[in-house]
Amino acid sequence: MDVNKILGIAKHAISLVQQVSKVNGVKAKMDALEMNMGMVSARKADIVLQLEQEEGRPGKKRKKEVDFWMQSVGSLEDQVHRLGRNVEEGHFFSRLMLEDHVNGPATQVEKLHDKVRFDNGLTLDVRPVRGYELQPGELVGQASQTKRDQIWDCLMNQEVLRLGVWGQAGVGKTFLAMHVHGQIVQDCSRFDGACSVNVSREGTVGTIQT
Repeated sequence: MDVNKILGIAKHAISLVQQVSKVNGVKAKMDALEMNMGMVSARKADIVLQLEQEEGRPGKKRKKEVDFWMQSVGSLEDQVHRLGRNVEEGHFFSRLMLEDHVNGPATQVEKLHDKVRFDNGLTLDVRPVRGYELQPGELVGQASQTKRDQIWDCLMNQEVLRLGVWGQAGVGKTFLAMHVHGQIVQDCSRFDGACSVNVSREGTVGTIQT
């Protein structure tokens, strides 16, 4: 047999062995990627449970970086799942083409795994919202200011559990209530906050609270 032919066959055989080794390498990289992705996904599930507990406490709000990390993990989970299916179902040459597609997500998963610790915690301490200021405008007149002060004194009385403001239509009952509401929202140690609710004549304590 011609020496050149023998060398050609040898080169072809070596190339084939290299290609087979490369395909096996792609499968091994995909297996490692799926294992690392599984660890990151498990950590994500733990973080979800931890956030449910922490956000159930007053004054706790999750950090933006935690939200971004979880969204990134969710997006990458779908990508890795599709890629794994392609590698598993792909033929010899199609697997060869997928090597670069495996390397990219593998790097991303490693970065997400490195950032998963959140050493400074998952949530921020935030001041609870006491309500929204209604901005009714300036309270004009000594009589109006006196009535507002009387209402406020009643509210500060620990023995007063319910307070009503009575008067004809248009005398300024709602206006006074809006000013008192604003005082509570700004700073009032007795109440956690204030809210304004429109109640019809058929309204009851139960329907207001719900």
